[in-house]
Amino acid sequence: DTVMEKDEGKDDDEEEPMAKREVTRDNGLGTARTVALLVAASGDIHPDVSEQASSYLRAHMDSRRNVTGASVPSGDNRDDASKPNTEAGEIGQNKNDDVVPSSSPSHALLGQPIALACALLSLVLGDAVAVGIVRNLPATTAPPTLGSQIPHLNESTPVSTRSVVMSMKRRMVNDKISAAIFNFVACRVLDDEPRIFVLAGDANLTKDANSAAPLELAKRIGSLAIAAVSNLLGSGGSISSVGMASSRANPRVESARLLNSLCIRLSAFYDAMISVEEEEEKKSNIRDKHASSDTVATQLHGLLSKALAVSCLVLSGFSSPHTAGLSNQGSLDTRDFSYGVVCTLARSQFAASSTYTIFNRGELSQSSSQVASIATASLIFGCSANDHESLRPRAVAALDALLAAYCRVCDKERAEMQSNETSKDVEIDLSTVSNPWAEVNLTKNDEAASKAARSKLEGLSRSLLPLLWSAAQSNQPKASRLAAARWASDLVKPIDRANACHILCFLAGDVDPTASSVAKEGLGISEALKDGNIVGQSSPSENVLPDFHELVTVLFESKDKTHRNATKLTSSWVPMYEDFSPRGQGATLRLGLMCLLGDLYGGGDDAVEVYVSAICSTILPFKSHRGAALGREFVDLLDECSICLAGCLATSRFARVRIVSSSEKFTLEDISNLAISANSSKARRHLAKTLGLLYEDKKIWGQ
Repeated sequence: DTVMEKDEGKDDDEEEPMAKREVTRDNGLGTARTVALLVAASGDIHPDVSEQASSYLRAHMDSRRNVTGASVPSGDNRDDASKPNTEAGEIGQNKNDDVVPSSSPSHALLGQPIALACALLSLVLGDAVAVGIVRNLPATTAPPTLGSQIPHLNESTPVSTRSVVMSMKRRMVNDKISAAIFNFVACRVLDDEPRIFVLAGDANLTKDANSAAPLELAKRIGSLAIAAVSNLLGSGGSISSVGMASSRANPRVESARLLNSLCIRLSAFYDAMISVEEEEEKKSNIRDKHASSDTVATQLHGLLSKALAVSCLVLSGFSSPHTAGLSNQGSLDTRDFSYGVVCTLARSQFAASSTYTIFNRGELSQSSSQVASIATASLIFGCSANDHESLRPRAVAALDALLAAYCRVCDKERAEMQSNETSKDVEIDLSTVSNPWAEVNLTKNDEAASKAARSKLEGLSRSLLPLLWSAAQSNQPKASRLAAARWASDLVKPIDRANACHILCFLAGDVDPTASSVAKEGLGISEALKDGNIVGQSSPSENVLPDFHELVTVLFESKDKTHRNATKLTSSWVPMYEDFSPRGQGATLRLGLMCLLGDLYGGGDDAVEVYVSAICSTILPFKSHRGAALGREFVDLLDECSICLAGCLATSRFARVRIVSSSEKFTLEDISNLAISANSSKARRHLAKTLGLLYEDKKIWGQ
């Protein structure tokens, strides 16, 4: 490791001091080589060798556990000017190659973390595959390695030389060694060094020579790691690992752990690069964001997409009820890490990229409106319904992260629509414009852009509705129904209010109190249900409530072909108002009254007639239960019917005429009897108010 430089032409007196003549060429590579040998030996098939190597490795890693900012071996602290020009292939010849600061404890423990990780992953892949992957990557610096560079082979290489070189290439190690390598790289290299890919720390992280090295090294480690993980998990590895226990001897579990740790580090590095580029764009007033972020998008986006594709492939085997019973601890751990990959990528800037591969299971969509893809959402919804019970919270967390990603994208689309509509409404002074026809064409382009953005959002809503109805079924697990309520409230409602309220009204009567409360909060009736004086209350803003006529059409009309075409649903299971539970019917009637009070034109006579008929048909069975004990949910439904009937009659004169002139089973006499004998004092009070409203309007009696 130490080279003695001596000039034979000089006398002994003229020799420089030994400290100056010694040049350290190790630069941490000796430590990295030792650690690599110990890691590989810890997975040896012989127990004595593996136990002894594990003991040595554990002692080495624990030697600096409580040391912070420790010194490193001599030679690592030297200035770059005092370092010699090393041969190509040895890391350290360039100051850009030192990714981890020399004062870092992990640098003292691992020597060269980047070179160590690449060498270990090359053992898993085999030299021939690893060298091919690294050589296909664009690089301005030599790839890090712990040993000598193997000569490159081409067509002109002699056969004898080629055979010798091929005999020097190492083959893939066995599964036990692979598991030990995956665990070490994930836990010791990636998890213990959060800033492994960052050179300048908090300084300027721009696209100059200072940021080229970390970007290249991140891609090298990412490419090798994803290639190694794909060999194990790329063909449904989670299912094939069912018979293996959860331990370090399971390479599939450890490969999933490595993939999760890698995505955390790469996504953090990706977000840092994107944020810095956005700041530079604001300073330089660059409008074309895609042009400035092309480097990061092409260098790291592909790696993150491949990682997402592998994780989705692991989870796809357990989104069906047919494989729900094929789970042991090894398979559960593998899927647990896969859910972590989805959560990490959905919460990062990767989800906001223009390709939207996060929504299409890591693949580029063939459709132009890629935001409408629901492949990833459909997969995770299936897992939330069919995966093991212990993993359903992880599936719900993945759905929440994916929902947040959808909301960010939809907010961006709506902001562009509003900006285009605002620019369209600006008046143009033709006397001050040199070419007024150019302004007219600009307005047409804005209208086309707004129409395209609106079409994307509507397509997303149409795609999600059948998926949410399937997840909202009563026979689905609680996690699936809760996720359906959140998606309908946060994502679908701003796009399609009526159909989103249809789902929320059904889930408002769910047996699970959490799903029911989330649905009521999405409808905006959680506070209104506490007070029956809704007529005197101020209704929520109009952007929360759907149109009254559209809501009545969706919820109360019969399930005929015309209604199905109007709601644009293709699912065969779409419950209507009559199919709701008593709590769901009460929430539906209250929402209808709120929409009626918020309608400027009174809702229309046809819609009011349908709404009043729904109230009367709901309250009619209580006529035969006078004096009989009723359950809590039926008493609440009776209260809601009486409140909504009084509110509707106080608002609409057509409704009062409809009640007085009605020849149906629920007549004015029935209202009078219930106002006296109803089991609920609240219901009696509002039914008496209903009678007062009818008798005070003298004109309707003459008609």
